[in-house]
Amino acid sequence: MSEEKYQRLIENLRDNYFFYSHNTEGIFTYISSSITSILGYSPQEFLTHYSEYMTDNPINNEVVLHTELSIKGIKQPPYEVEVFHKDGSRRILRVQEIPVLDKKNRVTAVEGIAENITHIKQMQEMILESEKLKALGVITSGISHEFNNILAIIKGFSLLLLEKYKDHREVNDKLNIIIKSANDGARIVGRMQEFTRREPDREGYAPVDMRVLLRQVIGVLKPRWKNIAQAKGITYHLNKKGLKKVPLVYGNSTELQEVLLNILNNSLDAMPQSGDLTFRTWSEEATVCLSISDCGTGMAKEIQKKIFDPFFSTKMPKGTGLGMSVSYGIIQRHEGNIEVESEVGKGTKVTIRLPAIKNTLKLDIDPKSELEHEIEPKNLRILVVDDDQLMCNILNEFLSQAGQNVTSVCRGKEAIIRLQNESFDLLLCDLVMPDVGGREVIKALDTLDKRPKVGLITGWSEKIGTPQEKELKIDFFVKKPFDLSVLSKHINRLFSTS
Repeated sequence: MSEEKYQRLIENLRDNYFFYSHNTEGIFTYISSSITSILGYSPQEFLTHYSEYMTDNPINNEVVLHTELSIKGIKQPPYEVEVFHKDGSRRILRVQEIPVLDKKNRVTAVEGIAENITHIKQMQEMILESEKLKALGVITSGISHEFNNILAIIKGFSLLLLEKYKDHREVNDKLNIIIKSANDGARIVGRMQEFTRREPDREGYAPVDMRVLLRQVIGVLKPRWKNIAQAKGITYHLNKKGLKKVPLVYGNSTELQEVLLNILNNSLDAMPQSGDLTFRTWSEEATVCLSISDCGTGMAKEIQKKIFDPFFSTKMPKGTGLGMSVSYGIIQRHEGNIEVESEVGKGTKVTIRLPAIKNTLKLDIDPKSELEHEIEPKNLRILVVDDDQLMCNILNEFLSQAGQNVTSVCRGKEAIIRLQNESFDLLLCDLVMPDVGGREVIKALDTLDKRPKVGLITGWSEKIGTPQEKELKIDFFVKKPFDLSVLSKHINRLFSTS
């Protein structure tokens, strides 16, 4: 009776565990029925040598040693092993086994219990990747601040020279190249920041041009599909001729960017030996459509059915299996849908459909003339505060040429003294400075009888808008590097007499 109870116990183990025994040659002699729910095999199919189903994962290098010691009668601590599921995917098991001894203390078999810890390992990897990305985000924020300051100086002086030599064609052309390069650098910094930002846009949805967004994502992945790939002798051909102008959609650009990144990464993974990527955008009545097609390995029908399931991945142990499920959720929240068409050996096509905005307003994405907007009010008393002397020089020259009375200082402490002893109409202040920062300078304005207008100018990439920052009573915010015309617009708005 006790043997029957024992048998019922191991046969009714939870679906996450299975019991086994193998002889001293490593051949399984018994597998409990719960193996089917874990690995897809019937117990009879698994009655072979334990190495038959092991993957090439390095963690399996220790498995042979543990098993040999168990066969020698030495009890082993729990260890991990990665094996193939019947469908070709991979599973990670935590194994605890003990040697079975006869009356003469000789090993006759090894018994063990295996737990499916695949999801646990995936979650651990996700947490690790999240922490890595968080650390990368902190580093990126600091680097972007320094780069934006440098780019602001390059662009600022170039704009001043462009205005001074606007009738000199050769100089004008070269300066425009410098300005374009500075803008390209700023966009790269912005892409880095967006890529590492984990929190969604708290300001909510806004009009998004999916064609523009896709081009930005392609730019983010440029090192992978171009530089790194070419270094390895791999060539990807990108066909963007099908990217036609489409209406705007209403959404969270950061989330939609994540969807496109997931799809593009999957397409590149499916073409490890080179291939073609084709992009299309088109409209169907009130719907904006976007498709990404590759000529990679493709997927069988049974895999296509699971592609949006959480934790399903054909790239284990490297993949978490969350990319497409997260993408599906994002598109669903945007009231759209995402479809996958694939054929083994011929490639995959992913199509996104999103509702178009009615009465679409045109996005202002075309660059305007850099110094097109003059500052209308004159003789404004302006205090410029920036810890970089070159940035002070740029603003001083630009504002002085525009007919303003400008004072510039490089330290926050000196700025507070000036504000307490002189009257100003406008304060243009950097955010991050040594000793006394921009926040402290702006807070000091609350002690003045007459408070000047405030423009915050910074190379810091994080958004300004937290409750603490709103309490600073900032009239406008400009992110370095910026067009001087943007500054002109803000000043005209604040001091317009109309």
